[in-house]
Amino acid sequence: MTALSVVILTTDLTIGELVHAMLESEGCAAYRPRDDESVLGALERLRPSIALVDCDGMSGDERLFERAKELGIPLVMFSPSRDRQQMRRVVREGYPWFTLPISRRDLTRLLHAELRDAPLRTDGSPRAEG
Repeated sequence: MTALSVVILTTDLTIGELVHAMLESEGCAAYRPRDDESVLGALERLRPSIALVDCDGMSGDERLFERAKELGIPLVMFSPSRDRQQMRRVVREGYPWFTLPISRRDLTRLLHAELRDAPLRTDGSPRAEG
């Protein structure tokens, strides 16, 4: 069985490292875009099972949502700030979400559940599961 692969899309280095460490400690293959790489480039290069998107810094780029949908990569939104307005918008748009802090176990359960509910990839590639 292939490990769950997750790309973490956040502009906050501390949060990115924290989420990365949490995922890896649960056996997931976690990635962050390279410093010189765009978010869209990271999605295309890594083709993760799922992508985590920081609502506070990344959610305004509609190209991200469009390209993830084209690639068949489910998005899960998260917010470290607990901004109620931001969370309402994410829920209204139908994306699964969580706020920090979250336990490692709850995070991986959420990702696995979302992956089970996601449609098949459009390119025919198998979806990794952990």
